[in-house]
Amino acid sequence: MNFPQPAALFLPHRPPMLYVQHALAVDDRSAVCETALDDTFAPFFAAAADGTDALPAHFLLEIIAQSIGVWAGYHTLQKGEAAKSGMFLGCRDFTTVRPEYPRGDILRIEVKLLVLDGATGSFEGVVLCAGERIASATLTTHQVTWEQLDALLHPQH
Repeated sequence: MNFPQPAALFLPHRPPMLYVQHALAVDDRSAVCETALDDTFAPFFAAAADGTDALPAHFLLEIIAQSIGVWAGYHTLQKGEAAKSGMFLGCRDFTTVRPEYPRGDILRIEVKLLVLDGATGSFEGVVLCAGERIASATLTTHQVTWEQLDALLHPQH
């Protein structure tokens, strides 16, 4: 498959919950994605100290998680299956250089598989803006089927 591709090709997410715009590269152990902090993020912008719109830094965790979803979705599609849902289970070592990021920033997200045990994986994620590393974290995720997700969200008593 040639890249770049729309990230939506690999994710079950759809607007307004789709926060990664482009898949730039995917291989066996990593993915590189890109997104712009544009109107898609408007509901999450807060006023920065200078009065401009800014995205709180903790939202970068969801952007990293969706980039992991691009990696997983690509590999699922390679097997001829539809993209599956995933859950963001936990985070370790989240660091960021600022508490918020301004509207208009273009982010490059790089995720690397550390450990995969069945449907549970641990990934290192790095977010860059204009070549500067602005955030990083290690995320644990779990891929589920739609039936498993439905059972989790709607348990029958």
